[in-house]
Amino acid sequence: MKKLSLQAVLAVTCAIVLNACSSGGGSAPASLSTPQNNQNQAQNQKEEKEEAERKKTEEQAKAEAERKKAEELAKQEAERKKAEELAKQEAERKKAEELAKQEAERKKAEELAKQEAERKKAEELAKQEADRKKAEEDAKNQANNNPKPQPEKGGSFAEALAKGFVANDSKKAGFMKGKPVNGIMLSIDNASGAVTGQLPQTESFDELMLNGTKILLLASSTDKLKEIAMRPLAERDFPNGGYKSEGKGWVGSTGDARQGYFENVRYGVYTVDGKSHLFVQGNPSTWLSRAKYSYSGDAVYGKDGVYNRAKTSAIVDFANKTVDVTITPPRVSGRADPSPLQFGGIIDGNTFSGTKNNIETKGGFFGPGGVDLGGVYNVKEGEHKGYNGAYGASNRQIVK
Repeated sequence: MKKLSLQAVLAVTCAIVLNACSSGGGSAPASLSTPQNNQNQAQNQKEEKEEAERKKTEEQAKAEAERKKAEELAKQEAERKKAEELAKQEAERKKAEELAKQEAERKKAEELAKQEAERKKAEELAKQEADRKKAEEDAKNQANNNPKPQPEKGGSFAEALAKGFVANDSKKAGFMKGKPVNGIMLSIDNASGAVTGQLPQTESFDELMLNGTKILLLASSTDKLKEIAMRPLAERDFPNGGYKSEGKGWVGSTGDARQGYFENVRYGVYTVDGKSHLFVQGNPSTWLSRAKYSYSGDAVYGKDGVYNRAKTSAIVDFANKTVDVTITPPRVSGRADPSPLQFGGIIDGNTFSGTKNNIETKGGFFGPGGVDLGGVYNVKEGEHKGYNGAYGASNRQIVK
């Protein structure tokens, strides 16, 4: 019991001493730690401030960097757009230059084409002028060799016949020269009956020249391909004008080109202004066969300015130098069939002439070997008195 009390006393005593020590001795250390705390706090605040300023500076630097980057990007974008604009302008400039170049080339091409056209036109005019001069020279030479008739003074049919199918080849007796065109044009005054004759005034057998007017004689490719026996003259046959609606005429013929028929002669009639113009013209034969042939073709038959189409057949004996021609006039409704006209002549060179059955005729042979023939005729007496015309024949066949 005593022992426990002593221990209790000691415990109480120690507790008192410790409490006193805590109370008294603890006040001095507490007062000593306050400045240290303030210093620490200030240091912390300074560090916090510095950290805040550092972060702010970093933030500002970042913002500045982003601003500069944005400016740089904006600058780059502006430069890109500017470069694009410059590239666009350059492309447009080049395109404009290309268009200008193309336009210049087009104009140059047009100018060259114009110059070429003018050159060709000049060449054509020069050629026409040369042809004209040549025609004048040929006409002059022909006039020197064969003086032209004076058509203003009319005469008989026989006198007029002498003016055509002129044998003008000095190397071959009785022969017409192979060139120029030969034949005849008889002009009949339908009021007085006066007849004049002259050589063809043309360089082409399929072109008739009448008082300065050109008349095409089945000269187009269309006519040549159709194998036309005869057809009326039409306005299209007057390429340079001069057509008169009151004018009437016939022209023949075109044949089978593979056989060479009617490739060297044209014949027919044209009535206008009170006159009828019978014509036969072609490229004279430079040589003739020795055989006997039959020929067939067409003719014109009429008087007093009225002509109709008729049929022609002929027998030519080159060895015996004879020509026999038959012309069958057209039938007239209500009348008896007219009898055929039968006449002929003697061959001299590449021409023939004669009077048989009161029908006078003169003609010639045209094309290689006399493949074509043509002539004019006049009936002096008999059933067909006063009738006249022109005829042509080809399509020849050997007569055995």
